[in-house]
Amino acid sequence: MHQTSAGEWRLTTTERRAILLNNIYGVDLDPQAVEVTKLSLLLKVLEGESEEAINAQLKMFHERALPDLADNIKCGNSLIEGSFYDGKEMALFPEEKQVRINAFDWSSEFKGISGFDAVIGNPPYIRIQEMQKRNPEEVEYFKEQYQTGSMGSYDIYVLFVEKALDLLHEKGRMGFILPNKFFTAKYGRALRGMITQGRHLFELVDFTDQQVFKDATTYTTLLFMSKNRNTKFYHTEVKELHTWRLEPGAGRKQFPANTLSSDLWVVVHDDKERALYERLKGLRGTKPLSSIIQNIGQGIRTSRNQVYVLHDVTEHPTEATVEGHSVELDKRVTVNLPLAKRFLDGKAAKAYSLSAPGQAVIVPYTVAQGKAYIIEEATMRKIYKKTFDYLTKCKEPLEDRERGRLRGKPNWYGYIYPKNLEVMTSPKLVVPDTANSAAVAIDDQGQYVLTSGWGITLKETTKVSLWYVMALLNSPILDFFWRKVSTRFQGGYYRYFHENLNPIPIYCVNFRDTGEKAIHDAIVADAKALVEAYETSKTATTGQIRTNAQRAITRLTQKINKKVADLYGLTIEERTLLGI
Repeated sequence: MHQTSAGEWRLTTTERRAILLNNIYGVDLDPQAVEVTKLSLLLKVLEGESEEAINAQLKMFHERALPDLADNIKCGNSLIEGSFYDGKEMALFPEEKQVRINAFDWSSEFKGISGFDAVIGNPPYIRIQEMQKRNPEEVEYFKEQYQTGSMGSYDIYVLFVEKALDLLHEKGRMGFILPNKFFTAKYGRALRGMITQGRHLFELVDFTDQQVFKDATTYTTLLFMSKNRNTKFYHTEVKELHTWRLEPGAGRKQFPANTLSSDLWVVVHDDKERALYERLKGLRGTKPLSSIIQNIGQGIRTSRNQVYVLHDVTEHPTEATVEGHSVELDKRVTVNLPLAKRFLDGKAAKAYSLSAPGQAVIVPYTVAQGKAYIIEEATMRKIYKKTFDYLTKCKEPLEDRERGRLRGKPNWYGYIYPKNLEVMTSPKLVVPDTANSAAVAIDDQGQYVLTSGWGITLKETTKVSLWYVMALLNSPILDFFWRKVSTRFQGGYYRYFHENLNPIPIYCVNFRDTGEKAIHDAIVADAKALVEAYETSKTATTGQIRTNAQRAITRLTQKINKKVADLYGLTIEERTLLGI
């Protein structure tokens, strides 16, 4: 060490140089990133030193001030080693492709290092589907070499976590900043299992909906792990980023290692909330929602909304027709009612209520035994003539879709990707993509088709009513549970998605028990009345009618919530916690 003219003691440049050369290593696929890293580290060596001090140290130690970092910071593919080429024809990999892949052998590149004491990083966030388009060979390698790459659809950052653990010394630790989506995503199950089975988790700092990066909307977490097994881990839920930066230890709580498993990672800090969540998760008499779901389908994609979607529609039930404005033809047209479904944005779904869409979408399909089939041209001409005449006027733009994919084909008037039609044309529950509170509506006639959001159908063998399930999902009890297992977004919104819906505990009514059957039937009746009250409130022609409807909404909501609380056996304290 040496003392500056200001009296401050500092490490000599030589000592900093030695620390850098003997302790810091790095790998990046981007050559420019490698050079920038080298420069940053070299500047760190010289930080705070005057030219006079540097020259004095050079004379004393007879060494160059700046070290060569070629053996420390290297360009290579952190995830792919030389074994990538084993059993492959090298002729298939021209030099340009080999340079792009840039296989990196850790053991030979960093000789004598049996494991690192610390690994830190901010891995890339890339969906594997994007890599599959560009580098299918690499994706196949990941599938063979990485436990976390075994899932069909994942984000590449999970591979980096697995690699980092593998690179650690037996007493080493790692720290990454990465998306928190793996807490609940299906693709994160392998990573969650690997971490919890090895008891590697040391600490999680979950930024929830707080934005760490200025130029990107990313929901992140700090993940700290150790190579050895831990009996506990620490967890911080950051609700306000500025406050956390001032006091990062605030809200930090300790949990037993066995709190988490390969299942969804849900860490609840409040003791009362945690007790209720754990009780609901294992409540006798319930089954996960996934056990009664037939299908969860997202909105349809027509590939030409200008043709299929009609605006400002007017229904003529007696004539079995719908009239609406066609953007394609820029005029009002008339089509057959059975093939014109109400077209709804998932955002229109609220608890017990669907907003009138004012749009209709032409669906030239029939559904049989759970599958959608395009209606043949002869049937279209004979039974749905108005619809077919309109589509014929739009034949050219329909055949031009995706470079003429359906040109000259008998199904030219159909969708390019006819997905989820069996869900959209069936009785279903409707939920938006995200919501800040329970927002489950019902389409019991299968007359709404979604452009976004989700439609949920139940198995035919399910005994409970669709209305009953809607009421349960809208109750404070299952709204509470859904928020715990869901991903939080900015503004206090939560996501409705397969992974977040599947584990929700649905009370399975014993219909042989007259008491339970009576509660089920009462909930169904009240739910139907509540939907009607919401509709009356929206269409009320006088203030008094609207007031009466709103009073009915309050009364029926309270009745339903109390009955649901009775079914789930909530205590007085638990009801108070949820505001029931």
